[in-house]
Amino acid sequence: MNTVRQAYIELCTRYQKFKNNIDSLEATKINLVLPFLQVLTYDVFNPTEVIAAYMHEGHAVDFAVVVKKAPLILVHVEKHGNSLSGVPNAELVEVFQKSAARVAVMTNGVDFQF
Repeated sequence: MNTVRQAYIELCTRYQKFKNNIDSLEATKINLVLPFLQVLTYDVFNPTEVIAAYMHEGHAVDFAVVVKKAPLILVHVEKHGNSLSGVPNAELVEVFQKSAARVAVMTNGVDFQF
């Protein structure tokens, strides 16, 4: 069984191999963000644990990691290669403030802002 460290190293190796092919927002989500959540040991194929297009009171984020039926982590994804500085994060902040989530993350699949 892989440790988190081993899984992270494997993810970094895959990133180096395929980074030039990750050229859209959806590719960023599928090839970088979901595998990263897997490294953190979340089951991205369980829709009760990782919810895509999570909505809360009319506001949406790309993913919510749910524990005991409550959002724990909210994730807003920008396209790979895009800078996170200056990116409007009002939607992420709005959902974070109104939900029970403990962590909010903005990422382009490589850089992470908490």
